[in-house]
Amino acid sequence: MSFLEKKQFAAALSMFNLYRDFSPAYLMRGQEYVEGGLLTLVEHGDTFLLCEFKGDSAHRIRLEWRDQRLVGRCACPVAARNVFCAHLAGAAILGRNILNEEIKNSWQNQLVFIQETPLKHEKKAPATGGDYFLLFMLIESDHEWSIRPAIAAMRKLSGALPDEILSSPQEMPAFLGENPELLNQFTMRPNRSLDAAHCVNLPPEAVRLAKLLQAVRSVQGYNPYASTNTLHQVMIREALVLLRQTGWPLYWVEESFNTLHLVAGPLRLPADKLQVVLDARKKENGDLMVRFAFHLNRQPWKSRSKPRVILESPLWLLSGDMLAEVESTVEAEQLDNLLKTRELLIPAAETPLFMEEYLPRLAEQFPVVGDGIRQVLVCESPLPRLYLEEKKGQLNVWLRFGYGEYELPYEDASPEIHTRFDLEQNAYVKIQRQLEAEQEAFRKVSQYGLKRAAGSNGLFNLRARVDVVDFLMKYLPRAVQDGFEIYGEEKIKSARVNRLKPTLSFFISSNIDWFDLQVSVRFGDVEAAFGEVYRALKNNQRYVKLADGSIGELPEEWAERYRHLFGLSKETAGGLRFEKNQISLLDQLLREEPELTTDEEFQRRRERLRAVSSIAPQPLPRGLQGELMAYQKAGYDWLHFLHEVGFGGCLADDMGLGKTLQVLAFLLSLKEQGASTHASLVVVPRSLLANWQREIEKFVPSLRVLQYHGQLRVKEVSLFDQYDLILTTYGIVVRDIKELRGYTFHYAILDESQAIKNPLSQAAKACRLLKSDHRLVMTGTPVENNTFELWSQFEFINPGLLGSIHSFRDQFSRPIEAQKDEASARLLRQTVYPFILRRTKEQVAPYLPPRSEEVVYGEMETSQKRLYHQVREEYRNQLLNLIEEEGLQDSRMKILEGLLRLRQICIHPRLVFSNFRGESAKFELALEHLTTLQAEGHKALVFSQFVESLRLLRAELDARQIPYAYLDGQTSDRQGQVDRFQNDPAIPFFLISLRAGGVGLNLTAADYVIHLDPWWNPAVEMQASDRTHRIGQDKPVFIYKYILRDTVEEKILLLQEHKRQLVEQLIQTDGSIFKNLGVEDVQYLFS
Repeated sequence: MSFLEKKQFAAALSMFNLYRDFSPAYLMRGQEYVEGGLLTLVEHGDTFLLCEFKGDSAHRIRLEWRDQRLVGRCACPVAARNVFCAHLAGAAILGRNILNEEIKNSWQNQLVFIQETPLKHEKKAPATGGDYFLLFMLIESDHEWSIRPAIAAMRKLSGALPDEILSSPQEMPAFLGENPELLNQFTMRPNRSLDAAHCVNLPPEAVRLAKLLQAVRSVQGYNPYASTNTLHQVMIREALVLLRQTGWPLYWVEESFNTLHLVAGPLRLPADKLQVVLDARKKENGDLMVRFAFHLNRQPWKSRSKPRVILESPLWLLSGDMLAEVESTVEAEQLDNLLKTRELLIPAAETPLFMEEYLPRLAEQFPVVGDGIRQVLVCESPLPRLYLEEKKGQLNVWLRFGYGEYELPYEDASPEIHTRFDLEQNAYVKIQRQLEAEQEAFRKVSQYGLKRAAGSNGLFNLRARVDVVDFLMKYLPRAVQDGFEIYGEEKIKSARVNRLKPTLSFFISSNIDWFDLQVSVRFGDVEAAFGEVYRALKNNQRYVKLADGSIGELPEEWAERYRHLFGLSKETAGGLRFEKNQISLLDQLLREEPELTTDEEFQRRRERLRAVSSIAPQPLPRGLQGELMAYQKAGYDWLHFLHEVGFGGCLADDMGLGKTLQVLAFLLSLKEQGASTHASLVVVPRSLLANWQREIEKFVPSLRVLQYHGQLRVKEVSLFDQYDLILTTYGIVVRDIKELRGYTFHYAILDESQAIKNPLSQAAKACRLLKSDHRLVMTGTPVENNTFELWSQFEFINPGLLGSIHSFRDQFSRPIEAQKDEASARLLRQTVYPFILRRTKEQVAPYLPPRSEEVVYGEMETSQKRLYHQVREEYRNQLLNLIEEEGLQDSRMKILEGLLRLRQICIHPRLVFSNFRGESAKFELALEHLTTLQAEGHKALVFSQFVESLRLLRAELDARQIPYAYLDGQTSDRQGQVDRFQNDPAIPFFLISLRAGGVGLNLTAADYVIHLDPWWNPAVEMQASDRTHRIGQDKPVFIYKYILRDTVEEKILLLQEHKRQLVEQLIQTDGSIFKNLGVEDVQYLFS
């Protein structure tokens, strides 16, 4: 039991308190039992008394102090009624005397007596002539001390002082101490004002202090030393500090009948403050001797007499000739208790109790000295720690701090110094807490999915939506990263965590039609089922259950690192499966994996494919009528390489670089080598049938060709074996796919393969149904608008290489187009790299004449502008309301309609308003330009996407008797129009519909190209312009694009810049213009 409880028990037995619990009659009888010797004390402790009654019915009585109240037990009938009886009253009186005596004589009581003296807090208060000698006097009157100036006129002292003092007034203090009778010449009540000029021994600052002391005395009135006078307290405090700093003489005097008597002086005011220390020394027998002492300048100081309190706040003590300030927080009343306390002898057996319960509190107030207690000062940075425990289904997290070998709990209001006794080291430990660092750690804990528990310091619980696994796997590692130590995690039963970093190892085995990828995932020696890992990563989960039942955390970067690996394959029992055409994709995905092993077949296939950078040259066929340029020969060799490794390819050279010639030479080579056992199929736009026929007749006449086209075609595919090449169109493939899929072609080749760029179109679906041993596509623009165009063409040439259309959307299309993901774009480029060959004219044909492009701006005519603004406002108002009501997606047809009308008005208002009789600014510009070109002997191509605009321009040319060639979708003799323009110098212009003549035509006779109106896709315009800027052109080519200012045409021109990379790069990260239009874009276009 504690000493405090013993005191509480004794206090409860005081007569005052006993009258509260006992009746007066029983107390009087109990007193009689004690005085008559009928009660004796058998045993007692700090909180109980056991007495024996020796009356008629002898028995024992027990009285206890329990739960802050008296509890009695007696065998008498009165006590049986739960009443405090006379026997219990006698026991209380007997025990009270014994307990009080023990308490009075205990060392604990003396220490408590000192500590429990209430500390007084500093009172806050506002801060306060012939020649003469000036001194300062310390005097006590009515139990109050004050400092007063005293002066003596030189004329009164001159006869009593020796000449050396008169000549050196600074020696006066020492002389006065030896001749105290001279004090009779000094007065503390001068009847003159003090003039600093006449003070012979002290500086003007001392005179000012004297004046202040006089002023304070005059303000105090009749009782100049009243303790309630705040000004006096402030003044004496400030005067003592100043006298200590300057050394001006201060004397302790007494006054009687206006006569001063020297007690001591001049007084010494040491610069160092007195310290009250706890001096503990160990005796030889192990007992501890403890006493309170004064130290000055870290040395023991003994007072010659009992120190007297001069000032209470701060405490100043006067002893003999020394006046000193006390540094400790000791107050005047407490000092009296300290001075009364004798040395305390603490038995060796009770030393641990003193050290653990009393010393820490004493040491917070008094420095500890002496050899009896070893002291350790800890000044280290706190190490935050979290202690985990599960209790009643709840996770408790305690915050504590490590300071070296010691640990402290978090507290809201922690003292800067924590003290404790280390029993093992037998040392008193003082820990310097870094409270700011502790508070910072406390704030961080709330970031780890925890909330502070109500009513408890340093205790945290999980937040509402955080479970134990989430905390252990997600938040606890973050705490460790922030420098926290974690304890008790191994005791958490609801979740066991494997903290080891997982590793992945791969093994590739080859089959005829696929590759199997076996994947092993291990956390140290514990394996995780790949199916669990696969599903976790696919579902963006971080944790998996391991074979031993523990939980493992998947690295966050795995989801992104293996996204394509998992997304472009199929799951099997122990890994993944890839199509045989996905070897380049698999190679790219696992290229940097350190734990990768493969079988020999995969290595062989991979090395053959990697040889694309060093393709062996192939001999040209003997029957080739013509020569291949160096880059065309390289393309011819590349086609042979793909044939050998068994993959399809995309020949994507710029328009006009002779893709047709390279493919025809390759097909002829296969025939001469005997490699082709069946006919090959070439699918082209209808407009290019004649061109292909001409190229075959010109360069490879030995190839037997069947033009499978027209209403009179024979739908008997068995006849194909009589030919080397079957030439047909996309439309025929769609209509005759049932018949065509019954024949296995040697090669299936698509020219202008952008015709199948929409994977859901009938043409794309039909072409994918064709059967062939090998496949090729030819296009100058493999990607125009979006990445699905690339997937559609590759699904034809190398089915499965880029995964299904859904996996391609998730792994490539969305990341590249919507998120601008360069990593996905790079992987796509690397995957298709071996199977695409693209050379630009700038790379392989620098000898082509220069090509320049120019935008020619015009201003609308007045009537044309009026109509434009009228239509624009009508559609703008309709569209904004429609978008707000039905959304952007459901408003697209109306948007297209509005844009179409505005663009048509820009070309010529008669395209919208047939009764319009005004002029068209663009037509005037075009006719003026064409007239000049004709006069200078140039030839020009004029493109428009609107057939009706070409017909209006045609009427204008007819009216001016200007000859021209004409081609649109309805033209029956397409080649005749091409030959007429190419070969007849009298035909200066060729009016061409962009859709009908934008691809497949060779029109090198023209050196000028005019675009009447801009098209959404710049690649289409570029294709059209390349009809003339191609191999065979020997003149500079000038391209003009007509744009009317402040119209939708100018805005389309700006939007085209966002698509420019689609033409210049294989893979693009910008979507098509119209597909990505937002509400802001619509407002912009119709503004």
